Amino acid sequence: MSAPFKMVSCVFPVPAEVSAKMTHPRTHVTFNFYDPVEILIRLLVFSPVAARDENLAFFPEAGEDLHDFCHGDRLRRIHASLPQGTAALTAVLFFDEINRDQKGFETGDGALIVGGFFRQRVRESTHAKGSIGTFPNVQFPKVR
Repeated sequence: MSAPFKMVSCVFPVPAEVSAKMTHPRTHVTFNFYDPVEILIRLLVFSPVAARDENLAFFPEAGEDLHDFCHGDRLRRIHASLPQGTAALTAVLFFDEINRDQKGFETGDGALIVGGFFRQRVRESTHAKGSIGTFPNVQFPKVR
């Protein structure tokens, strides 16, 4: 059995002029999320798509076709800056609506992380992604 994910918390002050326009004014907003590095490591260790070597791309590959994250100069520059024998644990963050409850009645904007070390053909799999958290619900009156 694995240990629970490490929770990280960030507190952001809300400027007075923004707070005054909120439906429920706040002085700060707290965003709690899971440690993205831990989620990437767990994807690498436990994901069924990580069990196949052909699904992984940790090192730069020859070719200028930019078909995948392992092509092109960006990963070559990253790799060149690392100690020999190491690899970058690359990732992509994206934002989407996430269900906050089991039935899907309460939704929120969430942050998802995708292992950039997975090849393009498997990055669409749910086994290549992890949710790091949902953003706090901040409400403003509707514009009329």
